[in-house]
Amino acid sequence: DLHNKGDASSSVSGFAFEQVNRDGMTANRFEGWEWQKYFDVIQPNRCVGLEVLGAKVLYLNPPECDRKMLSTLNLFETNNQIFWRSNNDDSYEFRVLWLNEEIARCDSTAGTCDIYVP
Repeated sequence: DLHNKGDASSSVSGFAFEQVNRDGMTANRFEGWEWQKYFDVIQPNRCVGLEVLGAKVLYLNPPECDRKMLSTLNLFETNNQIFWRSNNDDSYEFRVLWLNEEIARCDSTAGTCDIYVP
């Protein structure tokens, strides 16, 4: 889930997320415009999320997003857009891009990742 902790609405279309393999190569890319199909902006203190259908392991579901979800996309467990596969031996992190520039690297097993949009 992506939670806007800022004071202003923000477009989600500028985001992209990529799985980073142990060899440094990237795979499994998710584009923020997928969320924007349903909501143009993420409002302050609101969330957009991904739900993995059929997953054996529950992924992020921060309490900050309870009843504040603007849009949830449902992906099947086999979808190649799932970028945070913590059960993958080839990868343990993902990167966050804003306007195609990397702004953060996150541990897939950490349960949370704070990012700041420039």
